[in-house]
Amino acid sequence: FTASPLPTFSLSPEAFPPLMSDIYRADSNPTTADMLTFGSIIALSAVMPNVCGIYGRKRVYANLFGFVAAPPASSKGKLADVIRIVQPIQDEIRATNEQEQLAYQEQLAAYKAAGDRNALPPTLPKYRTLKIAANASSTAIYQTLNDNDGCGLTMETEGDTLAIVMKSDFGNYSDGLRKAFHHEPISYLRRKDNEHVDIARPRWSVLLSGTYGQISTLIPNPENGLFSRFPFYCLPRTYEWLDVFDAADDTLENLFSALGRRYLPLYHTLKARPTEIQFILSPEQQIRFNEHFTDIQKEYVSLYGDDLVASVRRQGLIAYRIMMILSLLRYVDCPQQLAYADTYLCDDRDFQTALRMIDILLQHTAFVFAHCLTPVESAQPQSPLSDQQQRYFDALPSAFTKAEWTTTATRLNIKPRTAERWIGQFLAKYNILTRPSHGLYRKRSGETITEGSVPGSAPVGIARGV
Repeated sequence: FTASPLPTFSLSPEAFPPLMSDIYRADSNPTTADMLTFGSIIALSAVMPNVCGIYGRKRVYANLFGFVAAPPASSKGKLADVIRIVQPIQDEIRATNEQEQLAYQEQLAAYKAAGDRNALPPTLPKYRTLKIAANASSTAIYQTLNDNDGCGLTMETEGDTLAIVMKSDFGNYSDGLRKAFHHEPISYLRRKDNEHVDIARPRWSVLLSGTYGQISTLIPNPENGLFSRFPFYCLPRTYEWLDVFDAADDTLENLFSALGRRYLPLYHTLKARPTEIQFILSPEQQIRFNEHFTDIQKEYVSLYGDDLVASVRRQGLIAYRIMMILSLLRYVDCPQQLAYADTYLCDDRDFQTALRMIDILLQHTAFVFAHCLTPVESAQPQSPLSDQQQRYFDALPSAFTKAEWTTTATRLNIKPRTAERWIGQFLAKYNILTRPSHGLYRKRSGETITEGSVPGSAPVGIARGV
């Protein structure tokens, strides 16, 4: 594809809180701007201590998972700069480690010099780190989480790194990821001291990127619990040569470093709180939230069947967490307002922004569901639309609602359930429809339509008349 096959967030920078609006403006390409915004929200979700909410009668925190999928050389490398937004916090944690290690060495030297056999030796301090490497054993990762009071951020720009580790005997921590998404306890055995350790409430954020083929290596099918826990954002293949000498005011590296320093006072304020602060939606927002996801669930079940139910339901929790994060970022320049408050309210701008983002992420996730849960390399040429499907597609107007595609199906003697299935295939499998908003569908025009492929792969079938 020479243009994005999937919709973008298409939001105004003013829809975001100031810090996030700077990120959204950081790149003129809409898909790259979306990717940087999506990645930054996930990275920041790892550094919001003492912030919680009640969702489904359970206490939940801001932590998010996310996967950016793209063909090779499609600008996803820019995502690596996102980690710099949390680097000031990582630097502070490292400095604390060094101070504690120095104090330990001094205490150990004094203990040995005293020669008192009845005295207890000093305790080796925990090694804390915000960043948790993906290419480590499950025990090492759980140990790091435990030493860091259950918190951490894993960011990996090559999906194969995690997939390879997951296939090893020592590194499969898929169950830990699934549990951490819902803050469920993770238990492991520390062999060195024969100690059974419980991480009571893990708060783990995970940001991955990789090619479409790497997705199926990590997540082979929709029944794998990881699939429904990861919202996906898909980048297209582009053939335009980018101006590598673009006279931008600054590099992304410097931008994210500056934004990280700007976020630091809010992090300190939250960290110093003696109690948690609770994020809440207004009664009206709660009603709108439930109505929105009731409609979304009905629509996606009718279009894609039961396999996407878990994803839709977890996207509700993801939307809630995005609202929590965006509304909190409204206090970046006035952190003391949260120093002693018991609650903070969802800003209605962030409520709408989160719903829009989730609507788009669901469409990207449905695309991954249809195309990427088997290796891309194994895709074989398939036949285009059947004659009956083509007649139905041609009979649809350029833009239409569910009522209109149902009426068209009835006129052509097509059963409603068959029409629903075909609309779902036109969206995710054949990629000849877009869904610009809930309940509205629009035909694509001027693009080569392929079946059995993903953005950036060679065409393997052409739908006639499109």
